[in-house]
Amino acid sequence: YQATDTALAVSGTGTATISVTAVNDAPVCSDLSVTLTEDIAGAASLSCNDVDAGDTIAIEIISLSLSGISGPLVGPVTGPVPLNPDLNHNGSGGSFAYIAKDAARAPSNTAIVDIAVTAINDAPVCPNIAATITEDVSGSVSLPCSDPDIGDTIAIEILILSLTGVSGPFLGPVTGPVPLNPDLNHNGSGGSFTYQATDTSVAVSGTGTATISVTAVNDAPVCSDLSVTLTEDTPDFAVLPCSDPDAADTIAIEIVALSLTGVSGPLVGPVTGPVPLVPDLNYNGSGGSFTYFATDIIGAVSGTSTASIDVTAVNDAPVCPDVTATITEDISGSVSLACTDVDTGDSIEIEIVALNLTGVSGPVPGLVTAPVPLNPALNHEGSGGSFTYQATDTSSAISNTGTVAIDVTPVNDAPSAPT
Repeated sequence: YQATDTALAVSGTGTATISVTAVNDAPVCSDLSVTLTEDIAGAASLSCNDVDAGDTIAIEIISLSLSGISGPLVGPVTGPVPLNPDLNHNGSGGSFAYIAKDAARAPSNTAIVDIAVTAINDAPVCPNIAATITEDVSGSVSLPCSDPDIGDTIAIEILILSLTGVSGPFLGPVTGPVPLNPDLNHNGSGGSFTYQATDTSVAVSGTGTATISVTAVNDAPVCSDLSVTLTEDTPDFAVLPCSDPDAADTIAIEIVALSLTGVSGPLVGPVTGPVPLVPDLNYNGSGGSFTYFATDIIGAVSGTSTASIDVTAVNDAPVCPDVTATITEDISGSVSLACTDVDTGDSIEIEIVALNLTGVSGPVPGLVTAPVPLNPALNHEGSGGSFTYQATDTSSAISNTGTVAIDVTPVNDAPSAPT
């Protein structure tokens, strides 16, 4: 610089030398917006600078306001800050605040990191489930598939059936609770079926398995009606057909009422084995009936059942009794042979088969169609001997052999004068 006076005299030039004394500048941190992808971890590099060349800075998170995000921690930051979205979380992840300090501990401004999580389509989820129903009672099971994406709809489908003693589930789409119908008296494992779900973006879930169990209940015994056919004159037994659907259950059978005809054996009261059935001699036709029931060890009682008895006829041979025929000396007589047949409507033929006569004539071997004549010899008295006979019915059954013993009653004979 120089100066000039009023006479225009000019000075020499002078130089002013300037010196600027340095002061410490605080670091500067920038706000950040970080976008993550749902279910994928990321990181944020915090942006802080210091204009003082050569100065070092330390970055520090000072507060958290996170939503569905983990990773950032209050305190010093030594590298990128991890950002871990919660499973299936999307939308705002919240924020956190940070500052920086230089070597002189000068603090920066407070900067904010805003986090956003971009949604992706999540496949539905179908869990394994256990369904319990009661023996002989139909039930159902709702398949609890869900979709993490709010507002998404899903379609559930049964893929595989492996059922035991249970019906109801079918392969294909499921539009409501799945019916479960246990077979009569089935209990224990009902098997299983597998299912999956598909969302509107055609994302498919993993498969879930529904395992079915059927809780046992006590079943009353079951007794069936019985028809028993006996053969005339032949005793037999009846095994009463009662059983219990519960395999390990024992039952007690009891006869409660008798309505028998021509048959004996059954008695009112407990039954401990086959029931004896004894037809009356020569009886055939309806043998009547008796009723019975069973009780299990829990006290459950069956319905009442009926055993109906029929006695099949057999052909009975005729019967020819032994008889004694008495005639009077010197007077002819006769004897009717009294063979009989218990089979109603059967006809018989009687035949003399052998003669052993003494002082009597009349009987002749062969068929007999009328009373047999008995003619005593003159003055014969006492035993007239005998003859045997038998009968044959229309079925060619032959009777026993009957014997006719002949007795001649004496009479007083007048004396005769000698000639």
